Amino acid sequence: MGHIEALVRAYERFVSLPWEQNLAGPQKVWFVLYTPTEERRLRARIGEFELATKRAKHNWHYVDLTDTFAEWIASEEYRESYFESPEDLDLLLPEFGKKIAGIVGAALASPVDKETVVAVSGI
Repeated sequence: MGHIEALVRAYERFVSLPWEQNLAGPQKVWFVLYTPTEERRLRARIGEFELATKRAKHNWHYVDLTDTFAEWIASEEYRESYFESPEDLDLLLPEFGKKIAGIVGAALASPVDKETVVAVSGI
């Protein structure tokens, strides 16, 4: 069995367990850990995580942040100067953090309920 397949199976066992309803939001965060060399394989099989979630009678909402930085920097007026002096980006990174927080916050506030897995990738 490959590592990604093992991750999907472990996830399916975990998502099928009864969910504690009285936990705070930060206590409901799960991570799927894998090596960077497995990124493409995992992304190609993200649908299997969705199927496992649905088999466990839960809803699925997927958010991919992969292109967020590129889209954000492309919208910056002085983007060309940041390529010349990347250290200047340090001043803008808190704004990017707010952008990411807004995207994830919107996903959590979208039509999801207490039975929904909000999956985030590309971070």
